[in-house]
Parts: sequence; C-alpha cells; structure tokens
Amino acid sequence: MSSKIVIINGPAGVGKTTIARKLALLGENSACIHGDDFKHHIVNRNLNTVATGLGYKNGATVANNFVNGGYDLVLFEYVFEDESHLPKFIHHLNVDCPVYLITLWANQEIVLDREANRAGRERLGTRVLECYAAMEQALGKLGLVIDTSDRSPDEVVKDIWEKLEKDEGLIVSKPGTMKRLR
Repeated sequence: MSSKIVIINGPAGVGKTTIARKLALLGENSACIHGDDFKHHIVNRNLNTVATGLGYKNGATVANNFVNGGYDLVLFEYVFEDESHLPKFIHHLNVDCPVYLITLWANQEIVLDREANRAGRERLGTRVLECYAAMEQALGKLGLVIDTSDRSPDEVVKDIWEKLEKDEGLIVSKPGTMKRLR
C-alpha cells in the first residue's frame, strides 16, 4: 500500500485536531502529528539565540519516520498562514509519496466562538484574528479549502476523503517538486 501525507491547515478553532484525528481513523496504518505538541518540548527560549520555524522541520521529520516505518496515512495538522510557509515543511520531507494540503475554513464568528470555548486550552487572544486575517489573504494559495461552517466533523471528513481519492489538494507528487498553488 502506498503512503500519503496530508497537511491539515487552518486557523485556531476551525477544527484541525478533530478532523485530522477522524481522518486518521480511515487509514489502515495511520498517524496524526499535532504541530502544537512540539511547543511542549521547549522549556526556555531566547528567540535571539535559537532557530525559529522548527515546527515545520520537526513535523516533516516525524512524518518521514512514519512513512519510512510503513504507515500509509500520515496527517500533520499545523498552521500555514500563507504559501511561503509550505517549503519550510516540504523541504525537509525525504520520502517518495504524495503530499496533500487541505485548509479548513469557517466564518470568523464560528472560529472565534470555537476558540473561546475549547476546554483545557490556553486562549490565543488577538493571535486568532491575526492568523485568520493572514490566512484569508492567502486562501487561494493554501491548497484545497474545505468549509467547516455548520457541518459536522463526520461530514467534513467524508468530504475530504472523497476529494483525496480524486487527488484534489495534491501539492507534491514526487520528492523535490511542489505544485504552484494558483
């Protein structure tokens, strides 16, 4: 069985974690990498002395390990605010499998409400609106956009799975190549 990597992108509160975990259930051998989990490894950080953007590199490294370990479906859920962030992840992939980019989207009110009501999570404050605005500007270049507004997670997952089966959202078909996004 051939492997595929699916990036689940979107602003905070849009449902990335929920959708990615449900999508992962559809693979025979699947893994879901939560980009937010990488920040828990950092104990102290002086931004003037350490590299930034390691979430992309770490996500790609873990995805490589899962694909090389025989996993057929690897999901990486993270925030790519615009297309310039994609090469930071793609560049560190060294596996021969397709990569798909799915950007989840919802209207701003829904995103703000979901973010404000997530249990057990630190609030992101103004960062939610900043991220939303940046992504809105770049939406046409962020792969396949799926609206999650007023839809159940199961409906969204079914929609994404059907589109993946048709290769919609494909951004890398072979190593070292990235499709130009609009």
